[in-house]
Amino acid sequence: STQSYMGRLRDKKMSEEQKQGGHAENGADDSNGYDRNGGRLQRGASNFDKYGFSTEADEMAADKQQYLENFQPTARRRSARWAKFFEKNGEIDISTPEKVKALVRKGIPDAKRGELWQVCSGARERQLENPGYFAKLTEKSPDPAIADQIELDLQRTFPSNREFRTDDGINKLRMVLRAFAVHNPTVAYCQSMNFIVALLLLFMPPEGAFWMLVQIVEGSPHHNHMVFKGYYEEGMPMLKVDVRVLSALLEKKVPKVFAALKRCHIDLVWICSDWFMSLFSVTLPATTVVRIWDSLFLEGYKILFRVSIALFKMNEAVLAKATSLDQVMEAVKGFLPKTIDFDALMKIGFRKIGSLSKSETNRLREVFLRQVEEEREENRRRREQLRQIQREKQEQEGKMEGVLQSAAPSRFVQPAEDERDVHYVFN
Repeated sequence: STQSYMGRLRDKKMSEEQKQGGHAENGADDSNGYDRNGGRLQRGASNFDKYGFSTEADEMAADKQQYLENFQPTARRRSARWAKFFEKNGEIDISTPEKVKALVRKGIPDAKRGELWQVCSGARERQLENPGYFAKLTEKSPDPAIADQIELDLQRTFPSNREFRTDDGINKLRMVLRAFAVHNPTVAYCQSMNFIVALLLLFMPPEGAFWMLVQIVEGSPHHNHMVFKGYYEEGMPMLKVDVRVLSALLEKKVPKVFAALKRCHIDLVWICSDWFMSLFSVTLPATTVVRIWDSLFLEGYKILFRVSIALFKMNEAVLAKATSLDQVMEAVKGFLPKTIDFDALMKIGFRKIGSLSKSETNRLREVFLRQVEEEREENRRRREQLRQIQREKQEQEGKMEGVLQSAAPSRFVQPAEDERDVHYVFN
């Protein structure tokens, strides 16, 4: 398949990160300037942010630091609300998600993220229902071609993060990806899974990350709100569907940006395929991604639409003026790494773009799924017609060759029966 424009930018970014090299030293650090107990850390004590990403080549590192410092009072208030919630309720009951939706939309504290992501997504339930299953998978090997692709991508996965500059971090990532490939040989492995799993591993052990990936790709009967299986299947049918859904929503929600994209003859798949396939993990700062994931794992796939529309809304002024493909792509390339105000992004996604009901997104999904399936069937039919034409052409050529051979004069005259008159005559 044709690599997306943003995919090429991503690969370039990963290549630049790999050039940094070096290994991280152990020790607690927080890019927000505070330790886990709220104490102030000394500035310059570490070259890594609180999630372990190197700040050395990050042009936005100082801005991120300042934003997180300014956000601390808000973060403390919200953490206090979470503490009261757990004191009163004990744990989250996702059978009634409305009770926690408001809290989750304002962000889950880092200390609780890994646990609550697993609960909200249904991964914890799947894990409890299948004790020992992950361990058994790790003892098996996936298809050799899949194993080779995983190995190739391990060194490309967040090379600027200190966790994945160590053998231990790489081994955990390898373990989860290989286990999933054995568990689901139909999907097996697709690029972008490595980034999703890597970010999950910063918050939970390998078994938890494995069941999170299972839920993301497959869902389950009681937790089918975020099934992205069609993103990773051959032909990526649901990715095509959801990009068309986003386009329809964008036309209503941010018409000026939609008009600019249409004017510049831009297919949204060129921009958003990486956003959706990686669940934003390779396109936005990690501090912003985890805030998106808080709601994504509770509310499901419609969060991808809310966040995408919010990104276009936040950058409407510059995008609406674009008159060419290059201008749009440069604008997107510019604003993605600068999207550090995760609170503003989520407020726009939930408050400024208006209603975005699941019934409406489901309806649009059904409409465009039929469209994509019809296109796939038409393409299949055309390919079969082409193969039939080629077969008939080969048959005709074979018959013609036989006719020509039978009609052609002999190259040699057979020798006479009487050996005394043997002679060769060339035509």
